[in-house]
Parts: sequence; structure tokens; C-alpha cells
Amino acid sequence: MSLPLEEHDIRTLYHKFGLPDLVAQWLKDPKNFQTANEYALHEALCSLHPEDALLCIALCLHSLEQTNSSPLLPPPLLGTTNQIIRNYGLEALERIDFQISNDDRMNIELVARDLTDLAHRLEQMDLPPHGYHPPAYEVILSALCIQANAQAEVARYVLKQFREQEQEQKTREMKPLSDIPFLKTFPVNDNRHN
Repeated sequence: MSLPLEEHDIRTLYHKFGLPDLVAQWLKDPKNFQTANEYALHEALCSLHPEDALLCIALCLHSLEQTNSSPLLPPPLLGTTNQIIRNYGLEALERIDFQISNDDRMNIELVARDLTDLAHRLEQMDLPPHGYHPPAYEVILSALCIQANAQAEVARYVLKQFREQEQEQKTREMKPLSDIPFLKTFPVNDNRHN
């Protein structure tokens, strides 16, 4: 069971990733949001490790929800978002502080599952009518959905590579004795003339 994050922890993660703060700025002042910002959002998320991308997308969704005066995210998506922040937030804070790598077999398996689930929930989301949300909302949400799907593909590919490596290792460990070259040669009998 993951420990709950304090509000100051979430704010620290906002600042570490940068994008959640930018999302809040874009929504507060829509005139600041331009096409270039959408590309910047895609580029920034593309450059992250899948685990960091998952958390960053969840934090951006959290920022969307916190910035608007009325609820924007449907309860199931909001629940998934909060769960991702709880499950990955504290570990991310430690990893960022101590510059620890997150290229781990177990993590990537969970990340692949959670990214796939988040992408699915974003795709299934019904947008509220125009006028009930900031103009940049749909564009940002669409970018987050695209990146969740792309990062889910990356995580699944990495997981597949891990599994193939594990299978190759098992195959090497279980190699039959007859496949070992020196066992295929007949022994030399030096006593044949006796």
C-alpha cells in the first residue's frame, strides 16, 4: 500500500517536471497557449522514461483539475490519476533527489499496465460541452492521451525485451550436454597399443 503524498510533495513534483506548472499557466491565461506549446508538451513527454511520463501525465491531469473552478475530470479518471500520483510519487521524489535509475524489470511491468489503463480511460472520456472548460483544455487533454498511448507502447516494448532476455538466459542455463562442443569429440585412448 502506497503512502499518501502531502500537498507540498505534489508541488515539488510539479516543479521537478515543469509541465504541470505550465499546464496551470496555460489554463489560467489561455492567451499564453499557442500551437508551439502543444508541440512542447509532446516533446517534453517523449523525452521521459515511461515511468516518469506516467507520473508527469497524471500530474498534468491533476493540474487540469486543480486549476479549473469546477470539476473537469470524470470520477474514474480522477481516481486513476490520484492513485498513480500516490503509487509513483514518493519513489520519484527519491529517484530525482538521488539520481537513481528506474530501468527495472518489475517497475516497467507495472508501468506498462498503468499507462495502458490511463490511456484507455483518457480515450473513453466524454468531454464536457464548450463553455464549461478552458479553450486549451481539449488540446492539452488530447496531447496527454496521445503520449499515454505512445509511452504505453514503449513500456510494452521494453517489457518484451526483458522477457526475451530472460527466456534466452533460461535457454542457455538449460542447454543439453550434447550441445557442448567438447563433449561431441570422442575421447582419445592412449592405451590402445597395450
